[in-house]
Amino acid sequence: MDKQEVENKVLECFAITYNKDVGTLKRETLISEELSSKSIFMVSLVALVENKLDILVSLQVASKMKTIGDMVDKVYEMMG
Repeated sequence: MDKQEVENKVLECFAITYNKDVGTLKRETLISEELSSKSIFMVSLVALVENKLDILVSLQVASKMKTIGDMVDKVYEMMG
């Protein structure tokens, strides 16, 4: 899977988890400030990313991500 495909899947996961239109999300979107800092959303997001991309993402690692792009980059790195 190339990086663009990973980005599209991660954006889709964010859209589902945070109930947003995927078209309004971009790599620069700040997770806590623009979406939500509630931990339940991060738990749901991590579970969805894990299921969609068949990888394991620790909640501790995911919670350190500032932007959607940070998450995309980390997931892509983990898949490589």
